[in-house]
Order: sequence, then structure tokens, then C-alpha cells
Amino acid sequence: MGLSPDHRYLYVNSRSWPSDAVVADPMLPPPIAEEIDLHVFDLKTMREVRRALRAHRAYTPNDECFFIFLDVSRDFVASGAEDRHGYIWDRHYGTCLARLRHEDVVNSVAFNPCEQELLLTASDDATIKVWRSPHTVRALQAPRPRPRPRPFFFWLAGQRR
Repeated sequence: MGLSPDHRYLYVNSRSWPSDAVVADPMLPPPIAEEIDLHVFDLKTMREVRRALRAHRAYTPNDECFFIFLDVSRDFVASGAEDRHGYIWDRHYGTCLARLRHEDVVNSVAFNPCEQELLLTASDDATIKVWRSPHTVRALQAPRPRPRPRPFFFWLAGQRR
């Protein structure tokens, strides 16, 4: 689960049971979907506000625990997945913006709280990767004007004797 920065919206990853599932024995849960649905709830109205975002997958059986963490920034939502990718969605339009590749399950994602276009992903492949948006990469690679050199005795030029 994750809260939007304004604390109004709750984002929740879930894996549903089949619609025709019957729980005959509570010790034997029904099968669960491989798709992870990311639901969005408005905490002011207490209603689901958007069709679930779906692009990521999980394969852990229904009798084992799995943890796929998500994070929410001002404009983006990110989630890990068992399909070896982290995912980023546009928070306002619900479109999947990026799939971030790892060699194993991506368990956790976290936006930089000061720079929402920088995301960390942590994976079972024993790596933590840092991802920047293409916009930020272009801005960082743009040539910067060089400052004009000052004369060595510049500070004396303004002094009166």
C-alpha cells in the first residue's frame, strides 16, 4: 500500500481470487491470479476511483506469502513485480510509462522524496538500481555555460586605499 503525497488516495496492490471461487476449507485457499491489480481508493469518499492498473505479474503460489511494495509521488506510481520488472505509471492518467528490467523479482521501489523523477528498485538479484527519467537525463547532460575566469587580484580592484 502507499499514500499519495496529499494523503487523499490510497494505492493498493492485490491479487484476486477467481470470481467463481468457493472456499470449502479455510486452510486451503482458492487459486489466485497471476496479474497484480493496483487499486486506487479516494479516502475522502471511501470509494475506488479508478479501474485497477494492471501490467505487472506475480507467480507465488496461493499458500505462500509474497510482498510487492509500491511507492507514490506527486505524478507517478511505481511497483515491483515477480516478472523481473519494476513498473512506473502516470498517476493522473493511469498509463504505464516504463518497465524497469532486473534479473529476478523486484520486491521494492522508492521515489526520491525531493526528486520524483529518480526511482530506486531493489531485487532478489541482489541489486539496487537507480533510475532517472529521460527528461532528467537530458537536463543533466545538457552543456552548461562556463563561468568567466576572474583576475587573480579581482578582490583588490574594488578596494580603496
